[in-house]
Amino acid sequence: MKVGIVGDISPEYPSQIATNNALMHSSRKLGVFVEYEWIPTATISEKMDTIKETYQGFWIGPGVPDSIDGVLSIIQYARENNVPLLGTCGGFQFIIMEYARNKMMLENAGLKNEIPTQTN
Repeated sequence: MKVGIVGDISPEYPSQIATNNALMHSSRKLGVFVEYEWIPTATISEKMDTIKETYQGFWIGPGVPDSIDGVLSIIQYARENNVPLLGTCGGFQFIIMEYARNKMMLENAGLKNEIPTQTN
């Protein structure tokens, strides 16, 4: 199985190192070979066809992506095509955002300036 970790990797970010370690340790423990690589978010729109053919699952990784639209397009593809998908940390929040926007029709979900404010 080949898993695409969607995110922009930075060697200084501990959660991303932990993501790599989790896949490596889980693969060994289960005795299942899992190949994985990080998918830079800024390249997703131009490489989407190749991405669809290459990976059998996606992990929306922790960290701040260069392209939120790229991340959301992978999530939507996975949801609509029953492709295994996992999100940790901010990655899970992006999964919720994509669902809110595309299934619940809340087109501004996740935008900072759309947070309701209370008026007196």
